[in-house]
Amino acid sequence: MDRLFKILDLPATIIGFATVVYIALLYLAPGVVAAGLARWAAYTQQAVYAYYEVGTDDSVTNQDGRLYLTRTGPRGYVDLHPGDRLLAADQVNLRLEPTASSAVFRLLNGGECVMVIGEPVNSVPVTNAKSGGYLKVAPVRCN
Repeated sequence: MDRLFKILDLPATIIGFATVVYIALLYLAPGVVAAGLARWAAYTQQAVYAYYEVGTDDSVTNQDGRLYLTRTGPRGYVDLHPGDRLLAADQVNLRLEPTASSAVFRLLNGGECVMVIGEPVNSVPVTNAKSGGYLKVAPVRCN
């Protein structure tokens, strides 16, 4: 049994060190972690989705967080295309599946951006808005 503990000591030490580094990066450099998660999601073909909705007065609604399109022009859900950058006005849920019941992968904080990386995937019937639905996105720098 003693030999088994000696064999497992190195992997346990490495995992512990990696966990400490990850937690430190989450605190000190959340943008680096977000970029790494986006790259990992792309590598594993795991997409993340954000909900985008435009109200009847052409303003962005606060359904699952507010995202503002940074370019000029039409702002409807169906007008968004890959490459469009969206700025979070407040916390926005990034989900593993394009549904409201899906697990939240990460919270996007106000002032952070995502880029649309796929065509609109799941239009949602809306009652007090013009259009809305889920977009495949990846965290990016806002500039």
